[in-house]
Amino acid sequence: MGYRDFLNIVYYHGKDILEHDRMKLEKKFIQHGDYSVYEHSISVAVYSLRLAYYFNIDVDIRSLVRGALLHDYFLYDWHVYNPE
Repeated sequence: MGYRDFLNIVYYHGKDILEHDRMKLEKKFIQHGDYSVYEHSISVAVYSLRLAYYFNIDVDIRSLVRGALLHDYFLYDWHVYNPE
């Protein structure tokens, strides 16, 4: 399986999350250098699937994808100080 196959699995199991308005806000928040939180979350989901596939780990694919997509879900730009 290639990257595109894993990406398709992410979109299949996480489409509702990825299309949610609040998740789309994460496209504006930069996390690792020049990657948005949105891009980072998708990458984490893809690489989590790849690791499970490579090591032949029996996982709940839907839960794995959704957990990876939401692992940095925080809806604010942490670069901007706000005590709230």
